[in-house]
Amino acid sequence: GKASLSMDEKITISQNSMEQTAVQTEILSSLFNQIEPFGGRKRGRPKEIQTSDLIQNVISIMQVEADDRGVELVAGDTDVTTRLDEAEVLTVLVNLVQNALYWTATQPKDAERKVIVNARSNPDSSLTFIVSDSGPGVSDEVRGHIFDPYFSSKPDGIGLGLSIVGNMVEDIYGGELTLVQEGPLDGATFEATFRRRV
Repeated sequence: GKASLSMDEKITISQNSMEQTAVQTEILSSLFNQIEPFGGRKRGRPKEIQTSDLIQNVISIMQVEADDRGVELVAGDTDVTTRLDEAEVLTVLVNLVQNALYWTATQPKDAERKVIVNARSNPDSSLTFIVSDSGPGVSDEVRGHIFDPYFSSKPDGIGLGLSIVGNMVEDIYGGELTLVQEGPLDGATFEATFRRRV
């Protein structure tokens, strides 16, 4: 959807950033075209990649929305070399970051409004991406439902984001998407763990 800018925010968007947005929209639409929800998709093309480059990509795709919502979007400082399909991982991370930005933007203007994206290599040689936000967090009664298809706590949400992303991580990578109790920031922290695949 188009980001709605209120008239009182005097935002001048340069030609340059319009072009950048067009490129990003293209990246996103090609990403989402690759996902056929609930199975039946082709295997990706894993290649050697640095997690810091992947995270930088996610941030540049989402930067306009972060600025729009007045949220600081930052990369953590871990860097791991891995073999993954970039488009698949970007799809997962863009979804998680979009969610985090949405909820963090509901916080008061003077509160910390921040989203951190980081990676971690695990002892069992799986790889975990972490998206943590300083939003309101996930309440206990909602916690059990956030991965259910069609469940959403957004007023106009259709509730497929986390469900599709969770399915991708599980189906393609035998991994898991979890909401963890303790994270770098005190809102919600999601961890997407990818088992390496051959």
